[in-house]
Amino acid sequence: MAISIIVCSRSKENLHFIINSISQTIGVEFEILYSLNASEGGLSKAYNTLALHANFPILIFLHDDLVFHDNNWGIRIIEILKNEKIGLIGLMGTVYKSKFKSIWTSCEKTLFRNSNFSSNDISYQKVAVLDGCFMAVSKLCFTKYKFDERLCGFHGYDLDYSLVISGKFDVVVATNIKFDHLSPGRKNKEWYKDITYVHNKWDSVLPLSISKMPKYITHVSDYYALCDYFNSILNFNFSKIHLFKLVLKMLFCYFRFNRFKYTRTIFRIIIS
Repeated sequence: MAISIIVCSRSKENLHFIINSISQTIGVEFEILYSLNASEGGLSKAYNTLALHANFPILIFLHDDLVFHDNNWGIRIIEILKNEKIGLIGLMGTVYKSKFKSIWTSCEKTLFRNSNFSSNDISYQKVAVLDGCFMAVSKLCFTKYKFDERLCGFHGYDLDYSLVISGKFDVVVATNIKFDHLSPGRKNKEWYKDITYVHNKWDSVLPLSISKMPKYITHVSDYYALCDYFNSILNFNFSKIHLFKLVLKMLFCYFRFNRFKYTRTIFRIIIS
C-alpha cells in the first residue's frame, strides 16, 4: 500500500526540505501533491483540490516544517488505518477540548498526547482533537468528509476536521514516531476569525473529551482556555465589555485558579 502526501508549502526551499525528510524515512511508496500558492481560497480549499488528484488509498496532509527521525513511519500509519474504527491519525493532540475559543494546547498538560513522548508498546492513543501539522486519513473516508472551505484562511481547519471525524470514527495520535515541528504557529486576527467560526459551528459539541475525567482536570483546562480567549480578545477583537465579562467569569467561576489575575489589566482598560 502507498501514501499520497499533500503539502501546501511556503517556498520551494521548504518543499525540497520536507520531501527530503519524507523520502529518507517513510519506508513505503509515496507521491507528493503540493501547492506553492495556497493564499487564494485558504488551506482547506487547497487541501481539497490537491486531494482530488491523489492516486493512493491513504492521504497525509502535512506541514512543510516537519522533520522525521524514525524510519518506516509510513508502515505504522498504514497499519493503524487498517482498523476500521479509526478515521484520523495525527502526531499531536489532546484528549479534552474546552468550549472556550482557544488553541488546543490550552488545557492541563497531562491531557496532551505527543508521538515523541510515547514509550509503551501500543501503536496509538485516542484523542479528542489533533494538531494540523500531520493529519492522515483514508482516501475512502476523505471522499465523504472533506475540509470546510468556508474556512478561507490557514487556521482552525485541524480542529474542525477533528470534530467532523470524531463524530463518525476514532481520532488518534500515532505513538513512537519521532519528529520535530520547527515552527509553533502564530496567532493573529485571521487565526481569531477562523477559530471563532469553528467554535460557533461546534457549539453544541464542545466541550469534548474522550472519556469521563476528574472535574478538577476539566475545570483547570477550561480556565487555561478562558485565559487564552481573554488574551485573544485583548489582542485581536478588543472590546471593553467583553473583556470585563470574561474577568467576572474568571473571578466567580475559576477563582481557585485565577485569584485576581487580570484584575489590574481590566481596570486599566476600563479607566483608559
